[in-house]
Amino acid sequence: TLHKGHLMFLREDEDRFATADLIRMMTFSGTAPELRDRLRRIKESGYHEVVVQITTGYETMIDDWARVFETV
Repeated sequence: TLHKGHLMFLREDEDRFATADLIRMMTFSGTAPELRDRLRRIKESGYHEVVVQITTGYETMIDDWARVFETV
């Protein structure tokens, strides 16, 4: 189906589209300092909320994101 693997993995028919440039442009991925910088720019643009998707099996992401958010 269209959503098989959504937020979990790329389907074989999608992986050719997932270039490094596309991932950088369309996702919120990077090192902690890069993410903090992006969050600061978002905040300076007037946004007050950001939502992140915590996926099954990676619940420790909550702590990882907390460390990023607390220094913005």
